[in-house]
Amino acid sequence: MSNFLHVGSVIDHRNDRFATSGDHLDVRIIPKYGDLDGQHIDPSLRPELLNRIHIGDGDNRRGLTSYEMTSGFGPRDTGIPGASKYHKGHDYAIGSGNNIYVQGGTGYFSKNGVGVASINDAEGNPYELEFFHTNVGENSSSDTTPTPARVEAKTKAQDYKSMSASQLNAEYDRLRAGKDVNAAKAAGLAMHKAHYNKN
Repeated sequence: MSNFLHVGSVIDHRNDRFATSGDHLDVRIIPKYGDLDGQHIDPSLRPELLNRIHIGDGDNRRGLTSYEMTSGFGPRDTGIPGASKYHKGHDYAIGSGNNIYVQGGTGYFSKNGVGVASINDAEGNPYELEFFHTNVGENSSSDTTPTPARVEAKTKAQDYKSMSASQLNAEYDRLRAGKDVNAAKAAGLAMHKAHYNKN
């Protein structure tokens, strides 16, 4: 996975439309599937997605998590008028003008002054990454060349359609016994859809 989708740059805090005490980047993660569809989750629950966000250009490009995190997910009181009391993301100390890239991002758009990138995890599950305190980039999308994860997700969905109810239950029990509860939930939803939408 080497394609990098440009998703804007960190804005000078003096020009920021959102409450802030200085230059920084606020990153938020929203699953677009399963029980948490459309809800902000703690970004620390998806380190593999955070690791695909990069800051800077050329030899100066670094991973997001190499920067100091200045505010985490959850309740907070910054004392800044207009700032949220419950933070839905992670803040990172990154100076203005630094370009932001998402490795393997599939699309990008602006929503109410917030940059939003579309991305899939290794299992093919869709997410949106929100970027606050940025100069919003141009809407774009990357190619839809089948990646190994997309091919595997499509194959699994087709396999689920060919399984009987007892085979689906056995497969779901096997997945639930694993360590990734969210992946098991997503697979369970895919199995349910496949079973009830057989063509």
